[in-house]
Amino acid sequence: MKLDPGERFPDLDLPDHTGRARLLSEVAYTRIVVVSIDAPEVQAAFRAGLGARFVFLSDADRSWLERLDLLEQTDTTHRPYRPTAFTLHPDLTIHAAYDGYWYWGRPTTEDLRQDMRTISRAVRKDFER
Repeated sequence: MKLDPGERFPDLDLPDHTGRARLLSEVAYTRIVVVSIDAPEVQAAFRAGLGARFVFLSDADRSWLERLDLLEQTDTTHRPYRPTAFTLHPDLTIHAAYDGYWYWGRPTTEDLRQDMRTISRAVRKDFER
């Protein structure tokens, strides 16, 4: 699957940190969403420890790993995701993709702020007022 800017990101169907089934499209409007392989109860503890108010989605059984083609190649024992960050438009079109495998490939707070500004400008008619 292509996960490049301009392509549509799949509407993930995963349980959130409370165990409730969610679609990515339910939480994808100006929100931060974390997807990890941790079980919902582990995510809930991590989320509480961070004081985070955003949604954590759990792919503990790695049901999306192959479909997203994000398998980290060097660890064949644990089959982790390759750390990747995406900024998405509300319709799940990919605005930017960041390869987090290397420290300097991860998005900075400023990168994310600029991405959100660009996306908001594109989808909100009243942005420039």
